Amino acid sequence: MTTTSLAHPRAAVLLAPPKAPRRTRSPWVWRCLVAAIVVLALATRVVYSLRHSDVIDLQGYDSGVYYSAADSLVHGRLPYRNFLFVETPGIAVLVAPFALLGTITHDSVGYAAANLFFTVIGAANAGMVATVLRRFGLSAAIFGGVFYAVTDVAVQSERFIKLEPAATLLILIALVLLGDVRSPARRRHTLVAGILLGLACGFKIWYVVPVIVVTAALPGLRNRVRLFLAAAGSAAALMLPFFLAAPSAMFREVVVDQLGRRRTPVTVMGRLHEILGNPVVPHTVTRLLGLSVGEVTGGLGVLAAVATVFVLTRRSAGLYVWLLLSGMLVLFVAPSFFDYYTSLTSAPLALVLGVGFARLTALVSTRTGRLALTSSALVGLTLLNLPGQWHAAPEPQPSIGLRRAVLAVPGCVVSDNPEILAATDVLSRDLVRGCVVWPDVTGWTYDADSGMRDGVYTPRSKNQRWQRHVTGYLTSGAAVIAYRPETELDARSRRVLASGPELFHDGPWTLYATPRHTPA
Repeated sequence: MTTTSLAHPRAAVLLAPPKAPRRTRSPWVWRCLVAAIVVLALATRVVYSLRHSDVIDLQGYDSGVYYSAADSLVHGRLPYRNFLFVETPGIAVLVAPFALLGTITHDSVGYAAANLFFTVIGAANAGMVATVLRRFGLSAAIFGGVFYAVTDVAVQSERFIKLEPAATLLILIALVLLGDVRSPARRRHTLVAGILLGLACGFKIWYVVPVIVVTAALPGLRNRVRLFLAAAGSAAALMLPFFLAAPSAMFREVVVDQLGRRRTPVTVMGRLHEILGNPVVPHTVTRLLGLSVGEVTGGLGVLAAVATVFVLTRRSAGLYVWLLLSGMLVLFVAPSFFDYYTSLTSAPLALVLGVGFARLTALVSTRTGRLALTSSALVGLTLLNLPGQWHAAPEPQPSIGLRRAVLAVPGCVVSDNPEILAATDVLSRDLVRGCVVWPDVTGWTYDADSGMRDGVYTPRSKNQRWQRHVTGYLTSGAAVIAYRPETELDARSRRVLASGPELFHDGPWTLYATPRHTPA
């Protein structure tokens, strides 16, 4: 006798070797499904942008940094050689066409187009998650795609110019090309996947971790070597020209400065909560059940662990677990941590949960039951994430009066937030005039003006080297807008900037003529 009986008939569903999932009968059904997920993802990101700020105006400091770096590149200024830039150059290259558009038309037009482009990339990522999961069945594709479309950890970083959305898209396309990594992929697919993974490293250096994980997962030494060499070649093609122009500066800014950053005071539990959940969970669940943030995070961890067990029963999906775990490790040990960093893990998390949910629905015997379970899960995902997107705190936007006042300045306009220069249409004008433009103003506090000395951190407000340096920059033009609180100008620096006549004031916006350019 070779037959084996199981105590529970449903246990066979989880323990049996994976069967080929049933695909949709019509390719049009599948295309409509992916299109619906993409539209849902696009809608959530646009709604978040409209509630948080404006689709065409200020979106965030980092977005202004990347657009300003791209515009500087368009005007012949190289990162590392001509200006400080603490990231790999991929984002500046990708945004350069939009900066060129802004130069030809208006900076605000190019900036708005770039932000909308990254919103579309985020929506495409949701569709790609569903595409990766297609071979595990419709329930996996639907749940994983919708999770990525609506979850706040993905939405909050995919509505404006960021490093992570484009890198995530490249990795997801590579996973589609590789398919089931246990089976030998076509040589052409392996090469293209390697190229895409290498380009992802050009947006952020820590994407070398997914490259290593995917390479290790491939069967056969030749496939691994082929993928790794393709990744190394594309990364070198993107970054080597900038490195050769300023080797020591690029290494210092991209590697040394990043590793030397002060550790963000976010605990491991707090980081885990951001990775697994979203900022709105404590506000909704805690009020209903009286749970603490730690308890909510622990519950999310249990759910993710259960999903991981389900996924591991499908060995062909094990790669997604390793991508998730390695990404979590990077986020745990990284010195700095911000909520949008979770883009590194949001796609692998969606893949793990998608496969896990498909295995869970396999326990339901009736088609009606599976449909009810899937519908309930999708509605729950949407309702859980909707409050965080709907109640986003709005950002103040430059008024028409400020734009007119800035454009009326005959000389260079300087700001501690380059996004304001783009939104008021003077960024390209300043670059053409040869003005000093720092794309990343506070980036200097990770480099020459670092507050870290012998393991002791000095805040920017008390860092006199930083105060002298930034005040010198802000007074280098004919007029200045010092707006960003994170610049942490001390009282003396503020007095210096305010010693010139006030050219315009409206709410949080004040335009001063700088002291050295004060008209007689």
